[in-house]
Amino acid sequence: MVLFTLISLGEKPAMFIYLVVTVVGTRHSMANSASSGGTMSSSSRLLDGNKFCTCGVNCKLQTSWTEKNPGRRFFGCGNYGSVEACNFFSWYDPPTSERATKILWSIMQKNEKLKQQIEGQKREICALQVQLQEMSAQVLELTVMKDSYKSRCTKFRCVIGIILCVLFGKCFF
Repeated sequence: MVLFTLISLGEKPAMFIYLVVTVVGTRHSMANSASSGGTMSSSSRLLDGNKFCTCGVNCKLQTSWTEKNPGRRFFGCGNYGSVEACNFFSWYDPPTSERATKILWSIMQKNEKLKQQIEGQKREICALQVQLQEMSAQVLELTVMKDSYKSRCTKFRCVIGIILCVLFGKCFF
């Protein structure tokens, strides 16, 4: 397949050249590429601004979250994961410096630890909410018991008062 690309050589409209690129439809190992793993196809088509792989499916722009390429975007076969996949792979973003890669990976690791801490705290909050509901039920039960005892005490005082009145002939209220 041959692709023609229009390249501007200046700001004047007449200063364009056509770059002819021959795309080979063979697959090769990505071991030749220093920053990746797996297989890739070097063949793709660009139609209407969309990139298509060798199996004719619109490529998906995805993001790598590996230690070697954190946050680096790439095009992959739209059929990835199925038997029809052609294993097309092409980086969208240029490689990042080693320092930037290490910093991004470090940030990602810290972010993952924070997510785990948040999940732990969410579980703890749920456990505390269950405890709170149980304690609220106990408080309600104790309140009912207190009111019952209070009512009984009032009745008991009345009975004692009546008994004292009868025994001593005086009212102590």
